[in-house]
Amino acid sequence: MATFVRCRGKACCLENEQGCRTCGRSHEEIETARALIARAARFILEQDYDNAGEFADYLAEKVVKKVRHARADTDKPAPD
Repeated sequence: MATFVRCRGKACCLENEQGCRTCGRSHEEIETARALIARAARFILEQDYDNAGEFADYLAEKVVKKVRHARADTDKPAPD
């Protein structure tokens, strides 16, 4: 299992052929995260929410819960 390293901003990004030498993430991982963030931001703007932080907190809680459940299901032994 990998540990996520928070982006320190493009000014700190030292991208090479494989990815960022500062955070260690691959180009694909960085682009996927950027796309997810952009989609969430578009959704907030489309809904015209005035409490973007509240929505972002809600998303974070739901994502963590889904990951926890998915990992728990993976750890269960297969039925006979």
